[in-house]
Amino acid sequence: IYAAKGIYGSRFVVVNRMKDGNIFLADMEIQEPLKKIQRREFFRHTCRIPASYYLLGPDSPPIDTPNDLQNIIWKKGVLLDISGGGVRMVSEFQEKVKHMLLLKFPIVNGNTQEDMIQYGRLIASYPNQNNPQIFEQRVEFERIEDRDREKIIKFIFDEERKKISKERGNE
Repeated sequence: IYAAKGIYGSRFVVVNRMKDGNIFLADMEIQEPLKKIQRREFFRHTCRIPASYYLLGPDSPPIDTPNDLQNIIWKKGVLLDISGGGVRMVSEFQEKVKHMLLLKFPIVNGNTQEDMIQYGRLIASYPNQNNPQIFEQRVEFERIEDRDREKIIKFIFDEERKKISKERGNE
């Protein structure tokens, strides 16, 4: 059920079906109390972070050591938002959906900058609405370790705190 304060779900039983012109309707009886549905597992932080990515395929060389990362050709992109579950980025290339990739981007926690290197699955790739010569890519993290996810989430909350503090004039 779509409501002003969110989306709710439950189990229902259809007790009557009807048609109003070309629209089919159903009279339903609720079987359980309504529960609010959280549509997103992680908070998305809007950002502009330079990133690099490498598409993995059957012909890709194995990546077993940090030295292997030096020998691959990275494509450039920019992260537009980031969450503990993945990223949205732009690049000059439209990529094939469902491909696995290796994503490299910097995050700062405290005074330390760290390059995160994460596996991801491309779940969408489409031309940008404002500039059809660049493509938006949506990437869902795959095989991410809990400690790396926690670093990303900590980075997001630190950045959001900075933004709120700046908006209040405390910085």
